[in-house]
Amino acid sequence: MRSLLRVGLAVLLAAALYGAPGKVSKEKIKVDGKSRDYYLYVPEKLPESGKAPVLMLLHDRQKDGSSLIGPWTRMAAREGIILVAPNSQGKMGWTAPLDGPGFLYEILEALKKTHPVDPRRVYLFGHADGAVFGMFVSFWASEYFAAASAHAGTFREEAEARMAERAKRKIPIQLIVGTDDRHYPVGLFEVNAEFLKFSEFEIDLQVVPDHKHDYAPAAETINPIVWEFLSGKALDGEPRYESPF
Repeated sequence: MRSLLRVGLAVLLAAALYGAPGKVSKEKIKVDGKSRDYYLYVPEKLPESGKAPVLMLLHDRQKDGSSLIGPWTRMAAREGIILVAPNSQGKMGWTAPLDGPGFLYEILEALKKTHPVDPRRVYLFGHADGAVFGMFVSFWASEYFAAASAHAGTFREEAEARMAERAKRKIPIQLIVGTDDRHYPVGLFEVNAEFLKFSEFEIDLQVVPDHKHDYAPAAETINPIVWEFLSGKALDGEPRYESPF
């Protein structure tokens, strides 16, 4: 009885410290001497392998991680995905190096110590400003993240797209845009897709009919498209990370 009680207390303590399975929790981590926030979702049921893929979610400006993690929990529960949704330092969006890639790396490395993470299947998904920053991160940390998906946000300048030249690995990237997106026209995505294909990246361009800019109202449509692309990608070996700054 005492051993069972100890096990029960250990489970409760782990839930309190690291977020109860099946529920979204708000976590804190200290990076470079500053306390930073992120949201965490751990599914109750893990994949048969015992190792869970991780999807890091990067929000739009004037938002926080909770705006993305909620719409992903249903699929994460079904597919056994750990979700991580950090908050950018400022409301006006993501900036480097303050918000990444080092900040994102520190969260993920801490997560690996407390949860059964598959280190070869860590992915990025960003919306709008978070999509643009996620593409930068995918180039800076191409040997750490397995693949990236960018929704309703992409590069507007050729100089930004040329950041791809810094990638040590041709990381698979998905670009998703709606035909009715007033902020990022389809043509911009097509130009960037062709540029990255010419640079020998694996690119998946998805144009969603009648879809506008907002993510949450269309999450049930967007998420399966994203996961179909990401879930089949994995690093060939152990992840490697080197700060680009």
